Amino acid sequence: MVSEMIDYIAAALGIVLVFIAGVFFFTSAVTNGLAFSNQQNAAQQAENLLDYILLTPGSPANWGQISTAPLALGLASPTSQTEYSLSQYSLMRLLVPNASATLNFKGVNYESVYLGGYDYISAPSSYFLNYSYAKTLLNITRAYEFRLTVRAALNVSISEVSSSKYSVSVVSSSGSPVVGANVIASLVYGISEGSNKVPHLGISTATGTTGPQGTVTLSFGVSNPSGVGEYYVVAQVESGGLTGEGYHYFNSASQPLTYILYNAGAPNQVTVVQHCAIGTTPPCGTDYINVSIADLSNGANTQTQLTCNVTKINPGKGGGDNGDNSTCKGTILGGFIVVTSQKSGNGSNSYPTVQLFPINFAVGLATQFGGNPTGSPDAVTTSRVVLVAGISYVVSLVYWPDVGPEYGG
Repeated sequence: MVSEMIDYIAAALGIVLVFIAGVFFFTSAVTNGLAFSNQQNAAQQAENLLDYILLTPGSPANWGQISTAPLALGLASPTSQTEYSLSQYSLMRLLVPNASATLNFKGVNYESVYLGGYDYISAPSSYFLNYSYAKTLLNITRAYEFRLTVRAALNVSISEVSSSKYSVSVVSSSGSPVVGANVIASLVYGISEGSNKVPHLGISTATGTTGPQGTVTLSFGVSNPSGVGEYYVVAQVESGGLTGEGYHYFNSASQPLTYILYNAGAPNQVTVVQHCAIGTTPPCGTDYINVSIADLSNGANTQTQLTCNVTKINPGKGGGDNGDNSTCKGTILGGFIVVTSQKSGNGSNSYPTVQLFPINFAVGLATQFGGNPTGSPDAVTTSRVVLVAGISYVVSLVYWPDVGPEYGG
């Protein structure tokens, strides 16, 4: 009798254990299934969100070229019929300004984007888009966050071999050398017209193909350009349908002679400001300036002159004072704003200098708009290859549930 009772208890206990195990495994299966389903839904949302951003221009369609905030966020070029062709102007509004390069000019606060060397392009603070506002435009609730990353599909670097030779290296986004890439490079430098005259721009071109190490050495017909103060080498490459761009610069000055102020509300004009309008060290004299738009794509090397109200800037108080800035107007549709400047006189600092300011989202510029998915195991990532002003980029979207304070503000 006692033995039978023990058997009953053992059987009942076994049934209870089996039931508990079944509930546990069922709950675990349901939980895992829900987690997988949620992640699949998040991945689909990320795909749809990225395509929405990349395939629509936003509203108004030219919001990248005006000074007001957009009413809808999209990055597609409003003038292109090709899918995944983005507006360089809209992308520039997503760039993150350099906190140490803010300036105030005539009561207006400008924030600056670093372009390499000593050169910045500056725009009013309202020009750069706020992340929280972007979330609102995309109808992303506080429960989710996103990060948009734009990086070059081909990484192009340039180093100086000698006074007229430069090595161009092309590497894929995965870090592999790119063999057989076609390279067209332009050497951009200033040419002096002598004392008290406006300098002009010189451009020399060289071409080549990368070898087994993904590099090629190019020779230009201009020797010792470093003797003219500042110059740039800009290289465009093509391989397997992908295009890339990179640059190298030389600058013997302690700081730029001029700053470029860009106002999206007046897209066909820029203000060239002498550095003494921002700081008084070193002392300033009179600078002669020449401002143009240069198209260096595919070795075109064409220049379009901008019309400036003055070509001599001098912030002094004497009779020769022409003011510390010049307003230059013309058609600015892309390429580079090029400022060639030269101090008056024949002193040691009277060589011509060149400053190259890309209006295109190019020359290796990249951006990361949004936060980091720290602490979120459910982050999903999706990517697309796009064209920006003829250059190939990889755009990635990371999308994840919010696990902390909202990024931005």
